[in-house]
Parts: sequence; structure tokens; C-alpha cells
Amino acid sequence: MLKARRKPDEALAWVTRGLALEKHPNESGAEYDLAKMKRELLTKLGRGDDALAEAWAEFREDPDTFAYEELMRFVPKAERASWHAKAMEAAEQGDLQP
Repeated sequence: MLKARRKPDEALAWVTRGLALEKHPNESGAEYDLAKMKRELLTKLGRGDDALAEAWAEFREDPDTFAYEELMRFVPKAERASWHAKAMEAAEQGDLQP
């Protein structure tokens, strides 16, 4: 609701609270949706580097195709080739099956 009302600062605060309450990380769709919304809000607030850092941390924790696609959404176009190589190197330790 705050996101729709163009209050991204307040929306980010609530999303962050929701993520802190999550008892079983990575086991619910709500946690995934909140993490995605947080990255979108960070980008809207001009904090794209923070959004990228969070997407990268999520990918490194569980390197799969969904996390890769989410990561690449936040990578600047000029850096996509180097980030792809970095992601593939990290993915060697994980399973990229959806």
C-alpha cells in the first residue's frame, strides 16, 4: 500500500520488518516476495548498489536459475558479462536446476 502511495522509504521499513519476522528463511513465498520488493524499493530510492548486493548474497546462498535471473535484473548493462562470469563461477558450487 505504501509502495502504491509513493512512499518508498516507509514501505522499505515495513518490508525490512517483515523479513526480520520470517522464522524459516527461504521456505515461504512471502519471504521471497518481500526480498524481491525490498530490492525494487532500494532501486527506487537510488540505492541500486544495495539491491545488487542483496541479490548477489541471495544467489551465492542458493545459486539457481531464479536467483540468477533476479541477480541480473540489478546488474548494470555494461557489467553484465563480468557479472555473468562471476555468477557462473559461484554456481559451480550449486545446482542451477529450477
